[in-house]
This record gives sequence, C-alpha cells and structure tokens, in this order.
Amino acid sequence: MGPYDILLSSPDLRGNEQDYIRQCISDNWISSAGPFVGEFEEKISKRLGRKHAVATSSGTAAIELGLIGSGIKSGDKVVVPDWTFAATASAVAHIGAEIILADVTRDGFGLDPVDLEKILQADREGPSRITAAIAVHPFGHPADMDALMDVCNRYGIAMIEDAAGAIGSSYKGKPVGGHGKVSAISFNGNKTLTTGGGGMVLTDNDDIAEVMRLHSVNSQGPNYRYKVIGYNHRMTNLAAGIGLAQLERLDEMLESKKRISDRYTAYLEQSGCLETIPHMPWATSNCWMYCGLAKSEAHACSLIEFMDKNRVQVRIFWRSLASEPAFQDIQRSDLKNCREISGRVVALPCSSHLTEEQQENVIALLGEWHKTVGAHS
Repeated sequence: MGPYDILLSSPDLRGNEQDYIRQCISDNWISSAGPFVGEFEEKISKRLGRKHAVATSSGTAAIELGLIGSGIKSGDKVVVPDWTFAATASAVAHIGAEIILADVTRDGFGLDPVDLEKILQADREGPSRITAAIAVHPFGHPADMDALMDVCNRYGIAMIEDAAGAIGSSYKGKPVGGHGKVSAISFNGNKTLTTGGGGMVLTDNDDIAEVMRLHSVNSQGPNYRYKVIGYNHRMTNLAAGIGLAQLERLDEMLESKKRISDRYTAYLEQSGCLETIPHMPWATSNCWMYCGLAKSEAHACSLIEFMDKNRVQVRIFWRSLASEPAFQDIQRSDLKNCREISGRVVALPCSSHLTEEQQENVIALLGEWHKTVGAHS
C-alpha cells in the first residue's frame, strides 16, 4: 500500500484502455508507426478545431516542436509566465532561445497582457529579439487569449498556446488549444485525459505542420535520408491506444471534474478554509486541477503536513520560477502577482473517479485542519 489512501490526480482507466493495448500487442504495432497514432491525431485535431496535429512523446516535446515550427531559433527571446510548470520555460531553453519571465494576472493567474506589452515595448527600444510569447491556462482555466493575441499581433510576435492541462476548456466558446500560431497539449499521467506520458502539438498552418512533423521523427525519410537535425519526439502506438480509449470517455470525466469542483467551491466559500481561485466570465474550465489559495506558504505547508498524516495527497501547485535555483539568472519583469501567490496555491484531490464519499472525507479533514491549525496559523 502506498503512502496515500486518496491521491491528488490519478489516471481514470475504466474504459477500453486494456483492450486497445492488447490490440497493439496482438497486431505487433507498439512503436510510433502504429495506426492508433494517426487516428488519435485526427480525433484530437477535430475536437479542438485544428487543421493539423502531431502526437508527441511529452507535452514538453510538443512545446519544443511548436517553437521550432513557428521559426523560433537560438538567440531569440520568448516571454513566458513566471507562474507555470517548469516545462513551459525549459522548452524555450532546450531549443537555444532565451527566456523572459512575465507576471500573471491576479484574476485567473494567466499571462498578464499588460505586463507582456510593457516587456515588448521595452524590447523595441533596443535591438528587438523577442519573437514569441507563451500563454498558459492554469488548472485548465483559460488565459485571456483575445487580449494576449492582440498584443502579439500588434508587436508582430508569435503566440504559442501551452494548453498542457486544459483539454476540454473553452475561451468565449472556442476550445482551448485552438488559439495561437500553435498550441500544445499534455497527456501526462496526472492530466484528465492521459496516455501515461505524451502530448500533441497543433496548428492550422500547413508549412508549420510539415516542419513539426519532420523534426518529430529525426527528419528520417526512406532509406535513412535526413533533411534536418531533428528529434525523437513521436508518440508510440501503445500510448495513442490509451489516448483513444480516454477520449471516448472525456466528456464523462469532464462532467465528474465539474461536480467535484462545484462541491469544493461551495465548501470553501462557506467555510473560509482557503480562498477560492477567481473564474472569469469568458472562461469555461475543464476543472483539471482544483486549487485554493492559502494565507501564506507556511499556511499551505501546514495543510499539506496535516493531510499527509491522514494519508491524503495535497500539494502546492507551482511556485514562481524566478524563485527557483534553475531560473535565478533569467531576465524577468517585476512579477508582483507571481510573488504574491507563489507557494500559496494548494491543489486538492480531484481525480475524475474520486467518489463523493472520498471527497466528503477530504472536506471533513479540511474542516478539522481549519479548526485546529489553519485558522490560527
């Protein structure tokens, strides 16, 4: 038995996953050459309203290919929200570009279009090298894509949409993952739709799609001919089979996530145990990760320690990248909002197969912590 009775966000594998894996083995198609890969790409691109999709080995690989396909090269600068998972920024570094860390909004925690414009305006005063910005949708809550796209279009830079955990979300009625020059999805094990590990990069541009696909397979052509130095970034048929089974149940899992989110929100608003995260009127979240805001990082850590003792997995969700050793020397803006929320955002158990009884147990423990520890810390 593991250390937790209730996990934070575990895979929901109650569909045809085993049947499709057995089919892969029976047909002897377990590599990236198998037929499930193309089928998965086609169905995801259709769901997100994109013309092209390239299945990848990870969400990080998807961002890397999206940057390359968009023409971002070594020496270019890319604006990244400071409050995000490290892979958003790491992908920029992996292709030799430079990272600029930008602030997020206080209402929704997405990349701040006002701060983005300040950074771009300052860049114009010197030898302009910023060629792209990456928008992230925290917890699955959409960033303000219209405002961000407007800034990017006025300054002539590419908008890359990091929709890693946001499949099933929508912005003003349009699916998240359908914006920007390219968009990237993650299918990591903690995502609502998982392939165990994997991702997808999407675009409507034929030329960009061709470049991304070429680089994803080490640019290998027939008889080991190579056009460019590429990557081994393709998804396997086994992973795509799991993804197809997950996709068949995605709407069911999204409905479950919404119910879980609504129950937590009702409790937090009534109890004051944690501050609820703002949801903007133009955003429909897939409720991938349910989070609340603690009074301080120490307050958040006391909750995590309490829940650990009760075998419930709770985590701090992201910190300011600028505060981490790996990103100490990275260019950044003021980051006021990022500093304010860093270490305070706490993720609660929200697997799509979390039962109502399990959630009630979590809520009861939240109440016990709030009464005995949280209200006084």
